[in-house]
Amino acid sequence: MSTLKHAKLLLIDWSEVISDDRLPVYEANSRMMEHHGLRRLPYGEWLPLTGSMDSFRKFFADRGVEFDEKSLYEFY
Repeated sequence: MSTLKHAKLLLIDWSEVISDDRLPVYEANSRMMEHHGLRRLPYGEWLPLTGSMDSFRKFFADRGVEFDEKSLYEFY
């Protein structure tokens, strides 16, 4: 069995490995959708449409949300 006794650095992918943060991200996206006059999608419909920050930007752009990136991130 291998141990970490001599390890000097340990990297962990927190999001969806240690902690499943999809529900808080879904809630934040849903609030942003409502803020921009869009209907809230059910979780199961929203989940396959998102994934990375690039898809986050595309998700809103595809729905006609015009924004400057700085203000969108501040709101998010």
